[in-house]
Amino acid sequence: MAQHLAALSLEDDSSDGEAPLLIDPTPTTERAPVPVTVLCGFLGAGKTTILRRILENDQNLKIAVVENEFGDTRGLETLLAGASALDADGRIVELRNGCVCCSTKGELASALEGLVQKASRLDAIVVELSGVADPGPVAAGLWLDDALESPVVLDGVVCVVDGVSGLGLLESSGPGAFEAKRAVATADRILLSKADLCDVSSLEEAVRSLNPAADVRRSINGAGDFGIDGFLIRGGTAGPPSVPGLGWATPHKTTKWGACAAILPASVVLDRRRLERLLGDYLWKTEDDRAAFRAKGFVLLEEGWALVQGVSDAFDLEATREEFPESRLALIGVGIDGDALQKAFSACKL
Repeated sequence: MAQHLAALSLEDDSSDGEAPLLIDPTPTTERAPVPVTVLCGFLGAGKTTILRRILENDQNLKIAVVENEFGDTRGLETLLAGASALDADGRIVELRNGCVCCSTKGELASALEGLVQKASRLDAIVVELSGVADPGPVAAGLWLDDALESPVVLDGVVCVVDGVSGLGLLESSGPGAFEAKRAVATADRILLSKADLCDVSSLEEAVRSLNPAADVRRSINGAGDFGIDGFLIRGGTAGPPSVPGLGWATPHKTTKWGACAAILPASVVLDRRRLERLLGDYLWKTEDDRAAFRAKGFVLLEEGWALVQGVSDAFDLEATREEFPESRLALIGVGIDGDALQKAFSACKL
């Protein structure tokens, strides 16, 4: 059984009751950053059922949970309480009513840093978002520079898709469809709940068409072919988990929802500033019919090969010793024109 830590009582969207967690107020000593996983998915998908299964792990892990369910998304006035929300005994940290993504970037990270500093030990933190929350800005706000030496590090985004209603929602254009597709497109790992109650193969196909880069797993009653290691990505990196081979990222003419890729020969060296402008154009500028939620790739710059990672409005070009047969940039989102992306990528030549 896990030694539970942290957070607001879990108000289960599947009516399983509460699982309050406690914090040990003993000051911390120097240690590795605590991985933070952002958990998203619509109400009723079974996020909290899955989360409780994880909390009942047998690995003696201390896991903190920060929950923000049924949030008021009307404006910035409903901000995170931050580390000051710890009570007199240092036992509870809680969020004020409001969607976590409505707060400024630094506040969530500061609140979690305060939580870590109050705890004698933490092995992982899970930030559970309300159904309407966009996980992208939350993940970007936790993507901190190594130079800051933060005690927390972004581990990745996990999205729970409802096996019963998920396929219809992902194939529709009605209320909630955009938010659901955005969450799937942003995720590093996707859990298909209620896999025994649906055509799970069709659901998995729909999910992979939206985000072919994600690790997709199935769940029944909160359990599945994953344990704590299958839920938490446990990457412990300064950004989203490492870039895969990108064999899935084949060039497309256009895509309504899904992934588009641009490719250049390994003999072509790219200009860092031009590439950064390209990433900014796609990740920072959301148009009515175009939005990129994730960027992945590997590129040859003047100083050597680099891995490309981007989520929401944050991106990074990280040097790597690996070498690749070509430069490849993939964007996951909606309304991305493959020809336009290839042209812009080619214009980044040094």
